[in-house]
Amino acid sequence: MKVQLLSHYQYSLKIVSFLIVLFAFSSCVSDEITTESVDTPETDNEQADDSTPPENPAPAFSLQTSTGEDINLSDHEGKVVTLFFFGHGCPPCRGIAPSVQDQLADPYSSNDDYVILGLDVWDGNSSSVDAFETVTGVSFPLLLNASSVARDYETTYDRIVVIDQNGGISFSGMQAVSSDLETAKTHIDSLLSGE
Repeated sequence: MKVQLLSHYQYSLKIVSFLIVLFAFSSCVSDEITTESVDTPETDNEQADDSTPPENPAPAFSLQTSTGEDINLSDHEGKVVTLFFFGHGCPPCRGIAPSVQDQLADPYSSNDDYVILGLDVWDGNSSSVDAFETVTGVSFPLLLNASSVARDYETTYDRIVVIDQNGGISFSGMQAVSSDLETAKTHIDSLLSGE
């Protein structure tokens, strides 16, 4: 009986220790997620001059479309750039892409100071990305082999990133695009209006 009680005690002690470690780890992860800062658009009074590098610079990239066209982030210098990170076979990405088109592409289609790009982080071939385009009906450029860009931006598929006119990351979505769409649109509107 005493041996059995001791083994229950040791077992309980192990469980309590495990829970303490788990709680400590989850607190660290939670703090890391919730305390990550994201730059907000600057007001006219606070805007830095063009020679000042952005506080949170967007990593440069050069990728190709499925038709072989090279697209460089630097091609869009001075513009607001929205990056829609997607996986070509990702059901939530396929589901939200029409809303991305409706809310983040169509309203700005005549604005020369804005561009939206889709980046396939699942590194699909041309036909799989073309299939994504066909199924979703998006008309903005979709870029291939973007997993390394997602790593550089410290993000994953089904995320939105907004880059300001100075090349700084203004908004980096930390949740599914469906949850960040309105926030991204607010950032875009603010940046384009100069607020």
